[in-house]
Amino acid sequence: MRAIGDVEKRFAEDHPQDAACIAFAARFDFAIDPATYAAIKRSAPSIAQTSAERIGEELVMIMTEGGAARGIGLLVESGLAEL
Repeated sequence: MRAIGDVEKRFAEDHPQDAACIAFAARFDFAIDPATYAAIKRSAPSIAQTSAERIGEELVMIMTEGGAARGIGLLVESGLAEL
């Protein structure tokens, strides 16, 4: 899967989209396009600007909608789990 349009702009507009992309990829066992995944890694520090509630919603989806182990692995590998 890949982001539509300018991937850098897409994630800058809505920081939790990084985690949503990971949740979706984990749930459906989709591969993430390398350019999209690179953008997720670059934008990972920006997720700290997002409310805890919004981040929590994405984490709940990762943990409950299938593919939790892969989702957590992607969060760690991408840098999103460091925050």
